[in-house]
Amino acid sequence: QLLRLSSAGHLNADQLQNVKLIENAGSHLLGIISDVLDLSRIEAGNLPLSTDTCRPSTLLSEACHLVGPLASKSGIAICPAQISNDAAIRIDPMRLRQVLVNLLSNAIKYNRPKGHVIPRIWRDGDQVAIAIEDTGPGLSAEQQAHLFEPFNRLGAERTGVEGTGIGLVIVRKLMDAMNGRLEVRSPPGRGATFIAWAPAAAVAEQPGSDASSPAPQPQDSGPHGETELT
Repeated sequence: QLLRLSSAGHLNADQLQNVKLIENAGSHLLGIISDVLDLSRIEAGNLPLSTDTCRPSTLLSEACHLVGPLASKSGIAICPAQISNDAAIRIDPMRLRQVLVNLLSNAIKYNRPKGHVIPRIWRDGDQVAIAIEDTGPGLSAEQQAHLFEPFNRLGAERTGVEGTGIGLVIVRKLMDAMNGRLEVRSPPGRGATFIAWAPAAAVAEQPGSDASSPAPQPQDSGPHGETELT
């Protein structure tokens, strides 16, 4: 980065391309190291968490903004979030944002050409769901059985898509550590939906005058069975 910034206008096209390759390789290595460190801290029980009350739509919007350049580069459209109930949740905002960025990145990388990513938020009882659906090839039953094995990329290493095979392992462990859970739904040939279930905040912590009102009842269900409200 220093070489690129300090040599602006002084590098020819080949040199600039080499500098970009070095920078990209460094960023990729940093990502791998960060993932390994996170996994080590989680398994050792040393991952600090800071629980707060927050809106899932805010964190989802921030995560979508962060992966926007990747989506544009890949030709994938991120659809506006379908929000039926934006109840506040009790979670570590930074770590949930990390979870959503990972799920969105996977939905972009493993999508079909010119595909879509559809985010959804709804509430079910004392949990709030944040779902990331893609229009990719989906996951077979065998792939789902090995989905959370560390460093198992389920054959994606032969596709040229970068990854370490531990991102989803970290995501599931983070959700477990925050009293949530990760669910996967993938009917054959119909894409994949990853749902981060987070604990809803208590009624007294729900902002807004209608916080104590009961949640609307579901009117229909989404393409993969997730609840949607009209």
